[in-house]
Amino acid sequence: MSIAHFISARWMALLTACCLLLMCVSCGEKPDDDKDMTRSVVEQYLDAFGQYNIARMNQVSLTRFAAYDDSAEVNAACKLLTSRTTRTIEGITVSGNAAIAQISIAAPEDYQNICREALDSAMLQIEQDTSEKPPAEILRLSIKKTVGQADRIPSTAEITLSKVNNKWYIVRSQDIADLMSEIRTAVVSVYTVIED
Repeated sequence: MSIAHFISARWMALLTACCLLLMCVSCGEKPDDDKDMTRSVVEQYLDAFGQYNIARMNQVSLTRFAAYDDSAEVNAACKLLTSRTTRTIEGITVSGNAAIAQISIAAPEDYQNICREALDSAMLQIEQDTSEKPPAEILRLSIKKTVGQADRIPSTAEITLSKVNNKWYIVRSQDIADLMSEIRTAVVSVYTVIED
């Protein structure tokens, strides 16, 4: 074997090894993009829920929540209540352009009762308070105290997603929508007493 053939054979072996290495790296470490993308969308949605940020929830959802013309105090009280929930993604199943996320949620059980108790306490403070805090602020602080003492009850929720133009969106999250509605209804009902 001549030196030229020897160098050529080594060069070809080295080139083949490099090509195989590049193929292994590019194929073996490819992440499951759909799993990652759906998880990211669900996390954004649940984080926005915990902050009672309807606009951010709507950014990743095809089903839009109504934008309410609530006062800053009502929104702050709703945020207090949504922030008291814990939300965990238990698993996501992707099938083509559709996905389902299983979520576990721990939330206070009865928002109407929490808000009524907070209102009773706030009304007593308003009658006795000499600090001259606005009634809406006293109620918000009372809600914060009452929800802080409430036990959280575990439940499950399901969120469905769809891939549209290579981007994932929330399609349906009825359990989360029901929880949002329950929270807002309870808060608005007590603030109408204070704000009238």
